Amino acid sequence: MLVFFCFAGFAAFLSHFVSCSLSSNSNCLNDELNCQIPIIKSSAPKFSYNIAASFVNIRPLSATRSAVHIDCTVDQTRECRSVKPPNHTPTFFVLNPTSIAKPHAFDQLIVDVISFNADVVVICETWLKQKHDSNLFNIPGYQLICRDHSGRRGGGICTYIRSTYKTGLLYFDLYHIPTDPLFELMWIDYHSTINFVLGVCYHPPNPLYSTKELVAKISCDLDYINTRLPDAVIVFTGDLNSLPTDFLTQDFGLFLINDSVTHGSRILDKFFTSRPDLFVCCTIASTVKTKHKAVIVGSAAAVDSIVPTALV
Repeated sequence: MLVFFCFAGFAAFLSHFVSCSLSSNSNCLNDELNCQIPIIKSSAPKFSYNIAASFVNIRPLSATRSAVHIDCTVDQTRECRSVKPPNHTPTFFVLNPTSIAKPHAFDQLIVDVISFNADVVVICETWLKQKHDSNLFNIPGYQLICRDHSGRRGGGICTYIRSTYKTGLLYFDLYHIPTDPLFELMWIDYHSTINFVLGVCYHPPNPLYSTKELVAKISCDLDYINTRLPDAVIVFTGDLNSLPTDFLTQDFGLFLINDSVTHGSRILDKFFTSRPDLFVCCTIASTVKTKHKAVIVGSAAAVDSIVPTALV
């Protein structure tokens, strides 16, 4: 009888030992298969990691007093200037005719404007005075904006812009930007699909004002434009003679488009822009009798359509 009880106890002990061994091996196997990354227990709040293609959100699974909410946007686009090309790049015609009031000069100018299908015409040295009737110098289909020169012979600037453009003259004096009435400078805001700001300047060979003051004025104006109209395409052009223009490229990132001489052996009539990718340039002999050559700036298709014999 004693032997029987000993044998039963030994059998129960053996069964319990085998059961524990199998259970232990099963748990180890599960741990090996399912827990390749160790689990670290912590009292800190748990976070979920929702990784999408463009952003990562990190947030607690449940609200706790120590909860943290962190949004990390890795592809957030910075606000920057528009780089989309306009549906139609305007064609510019820039010329110093040394007076459009002289005989036949205005009629010859109209021939050039029509021949080159110009959208914006910039004229330096119009020689127009108060005595001239501006209605006599209108071009059908264009808006005329003039700044006549007074006090000395020559000078004067004007622009002709197609009537299809919404146009406005910018008055920086309203914003207390200092200026000299002798400066022949004006800024025009016009747009169709995108916004353009056109600066027109005539700097005579022997100015009656300080050249440094004109540079300071242009710089103040460009600072204002970059602040208030950051998406605008800036164009600055005219007969600048000996005006130092390095500040336009170094301080404001404008590009000089034309590299061909426009008067004698010098480049006096210059064309700067903030979007050189929009334009190509050529220099031509104008129909108007003048020592200056005309500068044509526009899209590659527009410039390529110019009669090759006109190119110089």
